[in-house]
Amino acid sequence: MVTREEMHHEAERMPPALRARFETPAGQREIARSLIDKKLLVNEARRRGIDRDPQIRRQVDELEERLIVQALLEAEEKTAPGPTEGELRAYYEQHKREFVEPAQARVARVLVKVSADASVPERERARRKAERLAARVAAGEPISKVALEGDGPERSRGGDLGFVVNDRKKPELEQAVFSLLNTGDRSEVFSCSEGFAFVQLLKRRDAKAISFERARSELKNRMAPQGKRKLFDSLLSRLRREADARVETPSP
Repeated sequence: MVTREEMHHEAERMPPALRARFETPAGQREIARSLIDKKLLVNEARRRGIDRDPQIRRQVDELEERLIVQALLEAEEKTAPGPTEGELRAYYEQHKREFVEPAQARVARVLVKVSADASVPERERARRKAERLAARVAAGEPISKVALEGDGPERSRGGDLGFVVNDRKKPELEQAVFSLLNTGDRSEVFSCSEGFAFVQLLKRRDAKAISFERARSELKNRMAPQGKRKLFDSLLSRLRREADARVETPSP
């Protein structure tokens, strides 16, 4: 027999994306069938005495030990105080260089798409088209108008690509963007994964430090492993003292 509680527990163990599939009547029947099959197999294994095999018992005992130790540590963590304000500030000061918002720049882009595996003549035609469009901007034509002849999704926004962050995720684009210093500056045509493009600087934000208050949540997350280790060592030291546990080595 399979209870509703067992079926609910089985469904809760599934990833959220998969769980919806088993909320239908057909899915519920599939879960019930799976649980019944598992019980039949377990019962057969016990009938044969496999559950009494010394190796199986040892693995069961080891698993039980891991689970109860994990539960013990989780219970200790719930009652343990988090890092103090002083500890948070000290960590922040020591790692201040890591708490920085990278530079950002808002740019307009004109992209001429061509695949990386296109023939040399195809890529050359795309490069020449990008250079003709760049020349029109250089001659004074608004990039918002020129962008209409490009291929990127930004063409519908007058070429506005939004803010680009200097985080090294798009090196070709970032190199072109962050070589521009003044509003209105335009890059040369450059090759990128999508084809050939050029950009024009609309606005620039320099990198700036993240304040302690804004970094507080991240600080706690970073210090959590250190706190867990300290808690574990403290608990173990106390238990060793209370048990008067000693390790004796044989004399040579």
